[in-house]
Amino acid sequence: MPGVNGVEEASDCFAEIWQEKTGQQARRIVNTRAYELRQVTSIDYPSGGMKIAEEADAQTAAAMHNAMIDEVILGPRRLGTAESELESIRQKRTFFWVDEGEVVSIALANRPQIKGICVGGVYTPPRHRRKGYARALVADVSKELLSRGYELTNLFTDLSNPTSNKIYQEVGYRPVCDYHQYEFVDQA
Repeated sequence: MPGVNGVEEASDCFAEIWQEKTGQQARRIVNTRAYELRQVTSIDYPSGGMKIAEEADAQTAAAMHNAMIDEVILGPRRLGTAESELESIRQKRTFFWVDEGEVVSIALANRPQIKGICVGGVYTPPRHRRKGYARALVADVSKELLSRGYELTNLFTDLSNPTSNKIYQEVGYRPVCDYHQYEFVDQA
């Protein structure tokens, strides 16, 4: 087994037991926080607006997600293609923030459940950061999903990224619990 990811108490306990039973080292690699939102808080908006992606936008979505993967994913990764983006686009779960005709931020809705759906894949290229695009996009995506009948939206943040944790709370997301992800490696 390559690792474990879960609510901190459970994954910490499992990692400790695994380490004792196998002799492998359990190395914590990611600390995340789960948030949920039931109502969007009013915020100030930057220029531009939200757009629900269309099939013609598949290559743009793939390029944005690949840029995010290149920036934040360590280790093995699978890059997206225009074709791999189409399912989310056809389900109207890929969203852009567009300013002066340019896509400046992206977000996805995924893992739908009976009462909720997860917002993820939020990314703004470095040259467009610190302008409020991601915060506005997450706010409008969350409003859109609630208007579709979901009681709540949720998302996960990397605790080492204070910006994402701050802006999502400004939109109305409230912490639920923390997750720890471990990788198991053989002792050297």
